[in-house]
Amino acid sequence: IHQLENWATKHVLAPSLAAFVNYGAEDEESIASNQRGFTRYYLRPRILRDVSSIDTSTTILQGSIKLSSPVCVAPFAGCRALHPDGENAVASAAA
Repeated sequence: IHQLENWATKHVLAPSLAAFVNYGAEDEESIASNQRGFTRYYLRPRILRDVSSIDTSTTILQGSIKLSSPVCVAPFAGCRALHPDGENAVASAAA
């Protein structure tokens, strides 16, 4: 995550927009908590595995909702500042 943030800050985002996206409000406790949370998960490469019948679905909210992919999109007020299609692009990507 940090590598992607650094790259985007240097090559894509305007400085004012990078400051808005990369930092939090007040004491930034939410950001620190999220960063600590991400350190508990690892991506394990699976090389030369049979992927003909992979199921990426998962459940959330104690199994009450099944998602075909374990990716969710959180609300963000600055979508249009990052891309001309803004929220429409995010919704299309998430569909």
